[in-house]
Amino acid sequence: MSGRSSSILLSSSIRGWGKLREASLRRIRPSLAVRGEQVRTFVSKSTKDDHVAGAWSPSAAIDHSPPPPAIAKAEESLKNASLVIFDKDGTLICFHSMWVPWALSTAERIEEASNLKESEIAKEVYRLLGFCPIEKKVRPGLLAEATMGEIRERLVHLLVEHGLESDKAIQVVDECVQDCDTTSSNTLKQIGNLKHMFEELKAHNVKIAVCTADSRRGTLGALRGLGLEQYIDIIVCGDDAGTQPKPSPHNALAICKAMGVEPADAFMVGDTLADMGMGRSAKLGGTIGVLSGVAKEMELSPMADHVVVDVGEVLPILLKRRNPAGGAVRLS
Repeated sequence: MSGRSSSILLSSSIRGWGKLREASLRRIRPSLAVRGEQVRTFVSKSTKDDHVAGAWSPSAAIDHSPPPPAIAKAEESLKNASLVIFDKDGTLICFHSMWVPWALSTAERIEEASNLKESEIAKEVYRLLGFCPIEKKVRPGLLAEATMGEIRERLVHLLVEHGLESDKAIQVVDECVQDCDTTSSNTLKQIGNLKHMFEELKAHNVKIAVCTADSRRGTLGALRGLGLEQYIDIIVCGDDAGTQPKPSPHNALAICKAMGVEPADAFMVGDTLADMGMGRSAKLGGTIGVLSGVAKEMELSPMADHVVVDVGEVLPILLKRRNPAGGAVRLS
C-alpha cells in the first residue's frame, strides 16, 4: 500500500462463502440478543480487580470536568500510547447513511427471491438485523456488531424457519446479500475530519489500525473512497481468515503483536459495546466510546474510559499526555 505508511494486512485470504454451503445449517451461531451479556462475560473474566472500577464518567468526558482519582490514574497511561485501533462503521464512517439503504434493499431482494411476501419476510429481516424501517435507524444488534458471515448464516436460518429448504435458503442469501455501496457520496460519509486526525496521530508517531466486522472488499472500498488507506498501518476485517468476532480480544491482540506494541500501549475507539468489550478483554490501555454510531451513552459508559460525541473529540484525549508541557493539546 502506498502513502505515509504501508498497510499490513493481517491476512490476505478471505473466508469462503462456500464454508456455509458445506456446513449448511449445522453451525448457525446463537442470536446476538445475548451479545451484550457476552461482552460482560469477557470483561468480568479479564478485568476482575483491573480498571473496571475506574470506568470514566461520560458526562465528565464530554464537558471536560476534572476526572476522579481512579480515572486520573487511567489517564496517566495515555502518555505511552503507541497504537490506536479504530472501528469503522459508526466511528469513522456514518453507519446509518451506509447501512440503512443496504438493509432496505437487502430485505426487498430477499422477499422477492424467496417468494415469502405473504409471510412478511421483510419485516422479519428487519427485526433480525436490528433495523427500524420507520425511524430508518440501526439499533445495537446483528447488523451493527456481527460479521457479514454471521449475518448471512442468520438470514439462512430465518428463511429455513419460514419453510425454505436449506439449499434454496443459501441460494437466496448468496444472491441477495451484497456488500455496501462505497462509490456514492450519498452513502459514504466520513465523521469529522479524518485526514486531519490521522495526520496528527502520525505526527506523534502513533500507529493506526482499523478493526471492523465488515468485509475486506467493503472496507477497502470505503477507505480508498475517502482517501484514507495510506494512513492506516493495519486493517483487520470480519471475513479475514483466523479472525474472531468482537468482543473477543483475539483481533486486538493480533494487531498489537503485528505492530510490535504492548496491549497496554494501545487504545480502542468504537461505537458499540462489542468494541469496548474487545478493548477491555484484551487489556488495552484504554477504551473510548463514540456516540456517532448505534449505542447510547448509558450503554457505553460502564465499559468505556471515555465517552465522546464523535472522533472529532478524541485527539485531545489521546495526545494530551504527549504534550511536554503537560496540558491538553489544542489543535487548530
